[in-house]
Amino acid sequence: MSKKYESLAASIVEKVGGAENVRAVRHCQTRLRFTLKDTQKADREALQKMDGVAQVVESGGMFQVVIGMHVAEVFEEVEKHLPKVGGEEAGRKCLRSTSRSILYPACSSRSYRRSPAQVC
Repeated sequence: MSKKYESLAASIVEKVGGAENVRAVRHCQTRLRFTLKDTQKADREALQKMDGVAQVVESGGMFQVVIGMHVAEVFEEVEKHLPKVGGEEAGRKCLRSTSRSILYPACSSRSYRRSPAQVC
């Protein structure tokens, strides 16, 4: 885990509307892919101007923050700024899939389509 991107990760979580606005987050090769409760709470302009963020894209119901090839390290730091579950906070579940996807449910009425996952 890298502390190198701690500040960037904290700023990204803040600019997407805070931890309470994040339903799920995962990453691909170059992007953080957020599922947000309310995309209007995200400050796209501020994210675009941040050092370490190449681009912001909203596509396919996902709010995507393009980081680059070091996205996995940034993702690890982003995780630290989101509520952990599965033993740490009662009543919530955290699912990890093989595609590095984490769910941060805030209510029980949502459903997600995911690849096979394990409870962490």
